[in-house]
Amino acid sequence: MTAWFPNNTRIVSPSSAARGILKVKAKVILRKLQPWQAYHVLTYESRWKSSINAAWNDYKETWAAEHPEDKKPLKNRFQIMVDFMKDRFMTETEEMKQRCKEY
Repeated sequence: MTAWFPNNTRIVSPSSAARGILKVKAKVILRKLQPWQAYHVLTYESRWKSSINAAWNDYKETWAAEHPEDKKPLKNRFQIMVDFMKDRFMTETEEMKQRCKEY
């Protein structure tokens, strides 16, 4: 135990600091998507992108009209998109829901 303390206070040269002390590689863990997330992946570009942009613009305009003193809207575009996609997924056909589960 006494030999550890002097080693801990040694000066590290720039060349050894550049190499790094430990070489740790992060593991990539892929998780299953929720069905509405798979629905987003399958349909966003082809069907919903323009609708989500319109919903976002409408939200910004109504927010600005109702809250003229606030600079930033309560929700951001991502939150509007998530709500939109969840709503659309709930009204989708069973065939599409099954396809999303398989994805």
